[in-house]
Amino acid sequence: MGQINRRNLLRAAAGSLAAPALLRGGRAAAAARSITLVTACAAPDAATLDAFIAATSVTVAVIRARDADAVTRAMADGSADLAVLPHDAALRLGAAALAPLDAQDLPMNALAPGMATLADDWRVPGDAPDRLRWLPAGWGADGIAWRADRWTPWGGAPSYADLWDGSRAAFGPARSMLLGAGLHLEHTGALAPGALWAAHGDDALAADVWARIEAWCAPRAAHIRATGRGGAQALATGTVDSALIDARAATDAARRGAPLSFAAPLEGAMARMMGFVRPTAAANGSLEASTTFAAFVMARDGGMADWSGAEAMMDAEALIAMHPMPPESPAHAARRKAASVRIFG
Repeated sequence: MGQINRRNLLRAAAGSLAAPALLRGGRAAAAARSITLVTACAAPDAATLDAFIAATSVTVAVIRARDADAVTRAMADGSADLAVLPHDAALRLGAAALAPLDAQDLPMNALAPGMATLADDWRVPGDAPDRLRWLPAGWGADGIAWRADRWTPWGGAPSYADLWDGSRAAFGPARSMLLGAGLHLEHTGALAPGALWAAHGDDALAADVWARIEAWCAPRAAHIRATGRGGAQALATGTVDSALIDARAATDAARRGAPLSFAAPLEGAMARMMGFVRPTAAANGSLEASTTFAAFVMARDGGMADWSGAEAMMDAEALIAMHPMPPESPAHAARRKAASVRIFG
């Protein structure tokens, strides 16, 4: 792509809005010379951490936890000043575990559209509009990888429908495969635009949406592997011709010599959004430093920090058009899982 695109414009906008937050860096340093960030998923890269230290003199100690439960324990015992959680996990914790942060101290106008769509999820019911409990920090995305020596997507861009084409073997996690089918049905008009994501919190709508997804997927599922070894290995060994996998796995497989191509689906990539939360048990002295760090990460690239390796293989415009996965209600999760069992066994 050329040097001027929407992503570069977002970078420029973010850079212009980063200064007010960083001007507070001196006060943050006075309050706390270091903060501890606990995460069980991805984390800001070394370049981001180095740039923050250079701008504020505040160091960030990153502690890798085994899983989300370990993160919440670190939040409860006061060993985390800041934590990284998927936004649906943060919502499940609720207000008692998450300290509010002031939106006025954050570069909200720098956020890219893919992050801004989650704005209603950053608050707890009853909070003032400028009090946020979850701050966007990074994302990971899935795309479609395929054996370039065996198949080329019609028209150049792969579709979720290509994974369900019975003429070739495909791999993909059950949930992602079914949601991808739903996005394809929206793309074709078989589902109303936005219905799939809206159904995550609308139990009545979910009944209709999942009936339509199941009816479309069931006769096409025989050739799909939804469990077992990873998609990158299945592609490399020739077990499947295409797979819905994360960008880092595709990148690693290609570097090892597998003849793979990879792209975001034409219906848009699904994204797992990760964000910062401040535990209520965190030390008060670290509040300003933690807020300054969150603001710095949010402003570096419009809140669209790539923590998955996707930039190496996905077109920048496709990343802007991705679908941040919403939290799902218990009833929606039960319906989705039941459909998955009926389709995949």
